[in-house]
Amino acid sequence: MFDRCTFDLLKVEGGDWSLTGLPGAPLGSASFVDVSMREADLTGARCEGATLRKVDLSGALLHSADFTRADLRGSDLSTLDPLVVRLGRARIDITQAVTIATALGLNVDP
Repeated sequence: MFDRCTFDLLKVEGGDWSLTGLPGAPLGSASFVDVSMREADLTGARCEGATLRKVDLSGALLHSADFTRADLRGSDLSTLDPLVVRLGRARIDITQAVTIATALGLNVDP
């Protein structure tokens, strides 16, 4: 559990941050690449402009997290609810776009 920490210079490449508690954390300038964050608590995390590339976010708590302008390409967004997070201008890949569209109840046809 990280409480009242700063992450201005944080760059994580590889590793396992599963079950880590980062509720409300200011992660806007942080970078996570090829990291497991399964079931991590990112409730209300402020990830505006952050890099979360190839991050396993399956089962993560993301309610009220702000991913505005974040680079999420290659990350597992299978449990992300687009109705309770901010995603404006986030960078995602085609597979993630389908996952988000499906989560919104849309039918995606080839």
